[in-house]
Parts: sequence; structure tokens; C-alpha cells
Amino acid sequence: MIVGRTKGGNRLAMFKQLKKWGLLCLMICCVVGLTGCQNSNSKESTEPFDVHFFYSSTCNYCASLRSNLLSKIQEEFGNQVTIYEHEIDDEESKTLYDTFFGVYDAQTDTVINGQLEGVTPEEIGVSELLPLNQYYVPVLVIGDYYAFMGYDSSFDDDYLNDIHLALRGEPLSSKMAASRWEFKKDA
Repeated sequence: MIVGRTKGGNRLAMFKQLKKWGLLCLMICCVVGLTGCQNSNSKESTEPFDVHFFYSSTCNYCASLRSNLLSKIQEEFGNQVTIYEHEIDDEESKTLYDTFFGVYDAQTDTVINGQLEGVTPEEIGVSELLPLNQYYVPVLVIGDYYAFMGYDSSFDDDYLNDIHLALRGEPLSSKMAASRWEFKKDA
């Protein structure tokens, strides 16, 4: 017989014991959960990559992207990245733009998308390739991974995160999907 304990005391002791076990279980779940979030198979590429920035000198969004995001990309990736700037009113810039985003096939009345630099019309089975003549800015082409159009400085962290995901070969975030094109990878 236990002297000095009441029914309420037994409940209190039982509650304290449950509290200890509950804390222990919570800590185990947190450790397992955090470990499960890490993907040890995803190693970020250290290969150099290019960023092509298409802009217009009269575009305020372009100026904002240049002064904010481009400097953050350079700072984040250092010597791994080379940034090229292309004024969209320049004919060479328009030609390069078309190689990233497509050309118009007058014979079939279709747009042929994809990276077409150095491709002849015969190689893709058309008679003539005409430029789209629709040039929207700002546009940022990230290596051979993807491109996005438009800019909002409140999403700078998301833009940088997508570059890291691309370099790890992981799916890009859905947050920026509406203004982004992913390039096909050769199998």
C-alpha cells in the first residue's frame, strides 16, 4: 500500500510521464522529418553556365532586373556564370532571341520552338525559317535549362532558387511556372 498518494496524484504522475514520452516522440519525428527532407543524391553542378539577358533601354522592368537580380546571380554563382546582355532592338539580339524561343515556318503556318542556333531549315524539315517578330522583355535565359519573361523584385529568392534546382537537375518550383519555359534536354 502506498501512503500519501491520492487519485489526483496518480493522474498527475501519469500526465508527467506522458508529457516526457510525448516530447521524446516529437523530437524523434522532427529529426526524422528534417532528415527526410534532404536529398543526398542531388549534387549541384559546378559546370559553367551562361545567362542571356534580353532587354530594352526604355523598359523599367529591364532596368530593375539588371540592377537587382543580375547582380545577385553574379554574386551567388561567381565565376561559374557568364552574363550576356542583349538590347532587343539590335538585329543580332533578335536573331539570338529567335534561336531560344522559336521561329515561324511560313509553309506550315506553325511556330517551331527550341534552341535553334546553327540549325538549317532542312535539318528540321522546313523550307524557310522566319523570325517571330514578337520580342518581349525582360527575358532571362538560364543556360540550356530554362528561360523566364517578366520581372518582379519580390521574387528574387525564387528566381535564384530555380537556378539552384536546375543545376541540381531537379524539377523547378511551380511558383514561377507561368512565366517560364523549360528547354528540352536531349536524351
